[in-house]
Amino acid sequence: VAYYADVHILGNAWGHELPLMNPAKLLYMMLGLTVVTLAVIYFIRRSRYGLALLSIGGNEEAAEHMGINTTMTKIVLFTISSVFMGAAGVIWAPALIHVEARIAFNVFNSFTPILIAIFGGMGQFYGPVVGAAIYGYLDRTLRVQFQEYFTLAFGIILIAIILFLPNGIAGLITSLQDRLARATTSRKGGQSQQNAST
Repeated sequence: VAYYADVHILGNAWGHELPLMNPAKLLYMMLGLTVVTLAVIYFIRRSRYGLALLSIGGNEEAAEHMGINTTMTKIVLFTISSVFMGAAGVIWAPALIHVEARIAFNVFNSFTPILIAIFGGMGQFYGPVVGAAIYGYLDRTLRVQFQEYFTLAFGIILIAIILFLPNGIAGLITSLQDRLARATTSRKGGQSQQNAST
């Protein structure tokens, strides 16, 4: 009896059961949080604080010489991002029903935001959104069709993206737009020269 009591106590200590919630409710909550997050990012990018972040990302020493408190700026950004990450965790936890330290501190889950940023591209506003959509599709597809080789397949895809798409999908879209603009400009230039010659 004492043995089973110890096992029961240890089992509760290793995890926490959460009440089952309506999946549709969790989905709408996550969509609402996504909209709020994107709105905050949009306004930050267009503010003076966003310009300070861009200058720090470009050259931190130059930003300090310009009078920007880089330490405080990064602390504020870390705090803002932590608020949204914590809110996402609060919504995600009920979907798991059972939460324990091995799930919360799983290495793959810890690297998920980095993988999403790599897939989508960090240079554009829509990059993480595109990366999240692609990551979610690949994650579900590989887990269902390649259960035994899921980690290997995901690693191969990640290496291929790093090698061939270093700027992510957003960078690919930007490069295609630049090429299209150059082609359009060259065609217009050629037509104007023909008209001038005639």
